[in-house]
Amino acid sequence: MIIKNQFGLDMYVEVSGNVNSDTTVMFLNGVMASVGSWNDIKKPFEKLGFRVVCHDFVGQLKSNPLASVYSFDMHAKDVIHIMDTLQISSAYLIGTSYGGEISIKLASLYPNRVDGMAVINSVSETDALMVATVNH
Repeated sequence: MIIKNQFGLDMYVEVSGNVNSDTTVMFLNGVMASVGSWNDIKKPFEKLGFRVVCHDFVGQLKSNPLASVYSFDMHAKDVIHIMDTLQISSAYLIGTSYGGEISIKLASLYPNRVDGMAVINSVSETDALMVATVNH
């Protein structure tokens, strides 16, 4: 499905498993990944009866390309918008690489929306080189 974000950009979202479950697991992609990257990993969660949500961040394969510079905060707000649209009050987050960084940002901004998280192969802080890279 397509969900429009706060700027009217299309975000590609897939919902699977038990869509009526009170427990949601959201998988957050790395930069060079897409929703298909989680196909094998999400199967056990679906079999256990969880609602599973995957999406492509704005700028990734099935979502709109970036219209301007995007930030961790904006991507975190996009995840919250997806949760609100799907009527998910809180979720478990599993993020790899960039998706892990978004998980950390989301948990710091909206702690009541995160039941728990697994951060895979991500960084938790920036250095001067990372700041320069992101800002240019």
